[in-house]
Amino acid sequence: MKNSRNVVLDGSNIIAGGARGKDSDGRRLVSAINLYTKKGYNVIPVMYQGTYTWMRKNNIRGFDVIEKLNKQNSEIKLRLFGKGDDLYIIQIAIEFDAWIVTQDSFQSKERELFPDWPWDKIDSKTWGTKKCKDGKIRTSSEWSIMGAKFLHPSLKPCNKSGLIDDYCEHRRILSEICEKINQLESITDSEKNNQTSLLEEFKKIQASCKKIYRDLPKPRIPNIDEMDSILVPQLREICRSLGIKISGRRAELIERISNYEPIKVHD
Repeated sequence: MKNSRNVVLDGSNIIAGGARGKDSDGRRLVSAINLYTKKGYNVIPVMYQGTYTWMRKNNIRGFDVIEKLNKQNSEIKLRLFGKGDDLYIIQIAIEFDAWIVTQDSFQSKERELFPDWPWDKIDSKTWGTKKCKDGKIRTSSEWSIMGAKFLHPSLKPCNKSGLIDDYCEHRRILSEICEKINQLESITDSEKNNQTSLLEEFKKIQASCKKIYRDLPKPRIPNIDEMDSILVPQLREICRSLGIKISGRRAELIERISNYEPIKVHD
């Protein structure tokens, strides 16, 4: 499964502190945007218009930073929707193959109204909920808030090249194995005869993992169908990683990437 770089943030849910939040703070959404952007994701913040209006009228903490996100010149533009904002969040996520950050389980009416939507995929790509043994979707502690700060401890960095890494998970696990082997080596005493053989075995495993890692296929250029769900900033990142022109409209970027041929070096 390819590692999507797009993330849709449920702004109203994050500002409220999640499903069990007791107060609201607009700075939490900005903190979330900064976190995911820093990790290499393309962020799409979405917010209920009613929440925005309520914050403005009641002078809720952090409204000033939310207001800035709503400006036309904002680098990451806040998308405001009226009633049914949850449906917009889901539709955007489906269209751009994006992760959803929310603790909303979408079980009030969405599943009944749209039974044909890919709910298993939506649930698996939602950070903040989990499927329990009884089949119900409930809130998880995958992310949380601490004051004005948004926290997502298990978040992994995203591949910043924009290329598709079909073996991303393989690389991650192999790296973790090598790290664990290093820890095992550090607690093994080479002076003890019965542990010398252990060290040799650890070195063999380490060498094998490194070879497998080196032999894995490199990240690839997305095909035409995959580029349909990629945002313009990510298309530009792909162009940049390929060393080709990054300016132009979406169609131009896609054509440029599709026609790319690596320079062949001859001996």
